[in-house]
Formats: sequence, structure tokens, C-alpha cells
Amino acid sequence: MGDKNNAGPPVIHFSSSVDTEHAGTLSTTSCNIYPALPLENPILLPGCNGISAGSPMTPSAPRRMGHFSALPRVNLPNIRVPEMMDISSYIPTIKPPAFLKDVYSFPIQVGDHVNREVRSIGNNINKIIDRGDVFLQKPPPLPEFTNWSIFGALFSIFGSFFDHGSDIAAAYVLWDEPDSIWWFSLTVTLIVVPTIFVNAFSLYWYCNEDYQASRRMFSNSSRPGFSKCWWVFRIIVHILLLGPIFRYIDLLYYGVKSRKSRLQRINVQGPYCPWPKQQAEMKKQVEYYNLLLHEERDIAILELMHSFMQDAPQLILQLYILAKRPPQSTTGNDYIITVLVQSVSSLSSLMALAWSLTSYQRTLRYAVPDKPQMSVGGSASTFLWHTFQVASRVLALALFANAFKQEVFIALGGHWALMIVWILAQRTNFCGTNDGKRKHCEEFFYNVVVGWMFTFVMINVKAAATRVKYSVYYLLMAAENTTMIVLWFMQPESDNHWYHLPALIGTCVSFVLGLFFMFLYYTRYHPDGKMPKKNESAKLF
Repeated sequence: MGDKNNAGPPVIHFSSSVDTEHAGTLSTTSCNIYPALPLENPILLPGCNGISAGSPMTPSAPRRMGHFSALPRVNLPNIRVPEMMDISSYIPTIKPPAFLKDVYSFPIQVGDHVNREVRSIGNNINKIIDRGDVFLQKPPPLPEFTNWSIFGALFSIFGSFFDHGSDIAAAYVLWDEPDSIWWFSLTVTLIVVPTIFVNAFSLYWYCNEDYQASRRMFSNSSRPGFSKCWWVFRIIVHILLLGPIFRYIDLLYYGVKSRKSRLQRINVQGPYCPWPKQQAEMKKQVEYYNLLLHEERDIAILELMHSFMQDAPQLILQLYILAKRPPQSTTGNDYIITVLVQSVSSLSSLMALAWSLTSYQRTLRYAVPDKPQMSVGGSASTFLWHTFQVASRVLALALFANAFKQEVFIALGGHWALMIVWILAQRTNFCGTNDGKRKHCEEFFYNVVVGWMFTFVMINVKAAATRVKYSVYYLLMAAENTTMIVLWFMQPESDNHWYHLPALIGTCVSFVLGLFFMFLYYTRYHPDGKMPKKNESAKLF
């Protein structure tokens, strides 16, 4: 009998002679049995005292096997059996078929595979926990108030002061000339009325219950209510017609606060829960972001209204005056200063109009955290797109008004009415309630205002594909601009002006450049990626 502590695999030798009339010929074979832990009691076979791994066994008598085919391999424990025991009469010598080799090794392979998979799953779980730890230490996924955002707010404040200052300067130089009182009156009217309207709207939004409710839609907000001193100060600011400027100051304040809260590191308590102090920082960041979002939304809409109520008409008026006044026989200082101031005022109005459109388009994306934000290249291409498109439009209108004073109002009125019908057909819901119910009167007023904006440039008033809308709109604009500038060019009195041919070329080139930058934005700088080749969802209404 072999040593049971031997490190090598024990061997059981099976040999037997069987009756040739049963089960065929069986030859001598050997089987490796993997050692296992010893048992306290031996395993006994019927009619014998036991079996010992490693004991040689010889047959003593033939046995009838019937239809016995093979003996499977099993992992037997180390069993002690008396040496005198002979069990050859109970276990015949067999030769396992070749296919059973794979069956023998299958449990081991399964065990190895399970071990590898469990180890891989454990590694993946550790990676997930690490990622969760990193995620919990990051601030909420909200758009960041970057340095470009600060620069944009400061530039808007400076641009607003410069725009108003240039318009006031243009009114002053016109007032100083005796034959320009009528134009002075129109210039002052286009400064004062839109400014009063915008400040009144701003103050109304502060008082409006819907606006207050929209700020409280985050029920955990701990923002204190406005005090009486705050209301008095706010009313005085709006009486001084500085309401939008003060809104920019609020915007910077909320943006800086949101940025500071974002930079706070969030330590993790346990695997998932932040510390209460860091949880409060996350809550503050969300609150400041919501306040920042509402301020930026209101400012964008107010500036857009102001631009189309003041800058667009002012731009047409100043260009009309410059084109209407004949060149002076002498180049006096007064005349040069007047032309220079009016030119600066016109350029300032054009820049303010294009900037307000760009800010509005950027704010639409900033209001949705899940949407990709507009890049610097996207903002620049959008600004140039609107600059050249508006320049072409107002130049055609101003020159056409010089030759056809009454017809220009018919052209503007017809285009405005057509745009209102088009917007109504799109069934916008800008002024609706939170549950989607439309407010028909307020929505109609909104559509009328947007229709006036559409006389200069198109803005997207509904979340949908815009390819077909832009195509139809700019085809219409190209036809109108070309008709107006050609009719002006064909007038005999226009031949006397030095800008006769340059104005025609400038209007056409500006329109083409606007289309180029629009195409550049949608193909290269659009936040959602390149423009698809096909857009089946695009509709006109």
C-alpha cells in the first residue's frame, strides 16, 4: 500500500478478466485520482471493508458485467483501508472512451472560468465605485459661468452705455442744425420710448407672480424675499431707466456665487453620501445657477426687445438721413462731425442688434443643461451672420425709403403681416402655463412682436428643425432686398450720389456674406455637430 502523504497523485490499478460473452474485452488500465482531505471514517463498498487510494488490486474471479460501459473519474478523498482487502471482484478494469477526457477536465475548467469572471467582476465593481466617488466629488452637471461669460456681461454693459450714448450724440448734432428738427424729434423718440418700455417690462417681471413662481419651482430654495428697501431701490433704478444695467450686475453676482460654490470640493461620507456641509454647498450652487439662469433669460429677452424697438428703427433712420442729405459744397467741420456721429451711431446700433441676437441664441442653450453649449467660434460666426444679414436688410430699406417714402411702409407692413400669420400657424406657446395651457391674448401679442423682428432677421420660435424655414425665409428676403435696391438704383436722382454703385454692390455682398457665416455656423460650429445631409423632420409650419 502506498504512502497516503505522498505529494504525487495516487494511482489505482484495475485489472480483471471477464467472460467473453459479456460486454466485450476489457484490458488493463490506470486512472489518476486527485488527492483530497482525509475523512474520519472510511468509505465501505458492499461486501468489503474499504478501499485505499494507491493499493494495487488483482482480480480473483471473473464477474458478469451486464451492460456496464465505463467508470467515471471522481475526486476521491484519502481513505484508509486494511491492506489485506481485495476488491477486484467489485470494480472491473475498464478503458474510458476518449470523449470522457473533456468531461473529466470540465469541472476544473468551469472553476477556473468562474474564478476569472469573479475576479473581472470584482475589478469592474471597484472601478464603478471609484467613478462614483469621483462623480460625487464633482459639482452638479450644470453649465459653468466661465471667464467668457463674465467678459460677455461686462461687454454688454459697456455696449449698452455706448449705444445709448451714440444715439444721444446723434440727436444732439441734429438738434444743433436748424433744418434737422424733425429728424432730431424722431431720433429722440426712438431713444426714449423703447427705453421706457423695456424698463417698465423689467419692473413688471419683478412684480409678476408668475416670475416669482418660476423662481420658487425649486421648492428647497432658501432665497429670502425682497425687502422694502430693495423694492424702493429697484424702482428708483428703473425710473432712471437703468433697469437692464442693474440686471447685468445681478447676473454677475449670481454667476460669481455659482462659480464659487462649484469650486467647493465635495468630500464623500461612506460610499455614497456627501457630508451635510458639502450637501449644502451643492444646494447653494443649484440655487445660484437657477437665479443666474432666470436673470440671463430675462436680460436676453429685454435686450432683444430693445434692439428691435430702438436699434433697428434708429439704424434705418440714420442711414436714411445720411442718404437723403445732399453733399455739402464745403467740407465744414460741423458737417463732418454730424456725418461722423451719425455713422458711429449707425454702426453701434448694428453691432447691438447682432449682439442681442447672438446672446439670445446662446441663452436658449444655456437654459438647458443637457444641451451642448455654444463655443466661442459658434458665437463669433453667429454674430457675423446676423451682422451682415441685418446690414443688407436695413441698407435696402433705407435706400428704398429715399425714393419711395410711402411704398416702404407698405412693404414693411406687408412683410410684418405675413410673418405674423406664419408664426401663428406654428402655434407657439411662449406665454403658456406650466401645464401647457395656452394664453391666447398674451400669445398673440408675443407673435406680433416676433413678427416685427422677422422683418429684419429670423429667430427660431419653436423647438424644431429649421432648414426648410430658413430656406423659405431667406429666399423671400433675397427677393425683397433685390427688388428694393434695384428699384432705388433705377431712379434717375440716385445717379447723382457717389454711393450709387457701391450701395448696390454692398447690399448684395453683405447678404451673401451673411449666408456664408450662417452656413459656416451650421456646418462647423453648431453645438450639436455638423448639419446632417438629410433632415426629414424639417417643416415649414
